[in-house]
Amino acid sequence: MFKRIACVVLWLSVLIGLAACQPANVEVVTNADIVGTWMAGHYCVRFESDGTYQAAGSMAGLDIANPPDSGTYQVENGYVTLVSGLDSRDCSSGDVGIYHVTIAGAGRLEFSLQEDFCRMRRSPVTYTQLYEPMES
Repeated sequence: MFKRIACVVLWLSVLIGLAACQPANVEVVTNADIVGTWMAGHYCVRFESDGTYQAAGSMAGLDIANPPDSGTYQVENGYVTLVSGLDSRDCSSGDVGIYHVTIAGAGRLEFSLQEDFCRMRRSPVTYTQLYEPMES
């Protein structure tokens, strides 16, 4: 009888341990979630619905003819991949940056650097950075 109780207790302990290891339900970010203008400190990025982006050190820098960085982006499985275009001034054409993006409280986005070949783009996001939504 004691062995049976010990086995049941052990089995329940294993199930509870496995349940604790399961990731929490995290909402996966989609393209529609990031379209808009976002700011962290003074660093700004604008994601357009056509798959293009602009990034600059100020809101005004997003609206000039040749912003510091611009190119294309793709959202897939909670990751945003940025690819700098030919007109980027502070990044080389083709520089790729990959960021894990989650939705944080109060409508903010949390970007976590995975890798980025553009130094200008990765410098404000040393690891994780919260971006506030801005009105365009």
